Formats: sequence, C-alpha cells, structure tokens
Amino acid sequence: MDRTKIYELMGVPALGILLTGVEILSWGRELVLECLYAPLDHSKPFKIVFEGCEEIHWEVYGEDSADTTADVIGIDIGADRYAEPAVINTDIFEVTVLYNELTILKDWDSI
Repeated sequence: MDRTKIYELMGVPALGILLTGVEILSWGRELVLECLYAPLDHSKPFKIVFEGCEEIHWEVYGEDSADTTADVIGIDIGADRYAEPAVINTDIFEVTVLYNELTILKDWDSI
C-alpha cells in the first residue's frame, strides 16, 4: 500500500489533505473527490477523479457529523484498469473504488 503516491503525482510534499466534497456521476461510473491540499501555511483546492468505476464501497464511522470536511488519513490510489482498488481513509469514512482511470485536477503549480 503506497500512501504517498498521490503526493508524488501532484508534485508536492506529503503534508496533508482534507476532503471537502464527494460527487457520484454517470450512475456511479465516475467518482469525484473535492479536496484541499492543506499544509499549515495555505491550502489549495484540487480534485481526484476516478473514471470508469466498476465498484464503489463506503463504510461510515461513528455518529452523524456536522463536519463539512474530512481529514484524510491515507490514500492508496491502487492501480487503474481494475487491477487494484483505491482506498481512501478519513476520520469520518472509508471508500474503496475499483476504477479504470484516475485523473488529478489542480490549477496550481507544485509547492
């Protein structure tokens, strides 16, 4: 399980990610995670897009929360083409995604 690969793909140090929203599109074939790369001095928005999803599994932890962000504990992006599922762990939930293609959308240069 490589939890630092996401940072390598973004070209940034492994300092922290917050999850601010989730969209499920195309009848579950696309999963969009709206995130903030969150080092202490400033945060930058970006999206992780899983396309061609074959399977999405959710596990919610604890009580209903009024939090609008989830602290990402770890992201293992797995492998595309349905080879290995991605696993995203937060302080509120865990989601596992079996997907065909991964895209990271960010409109900023590396830090």
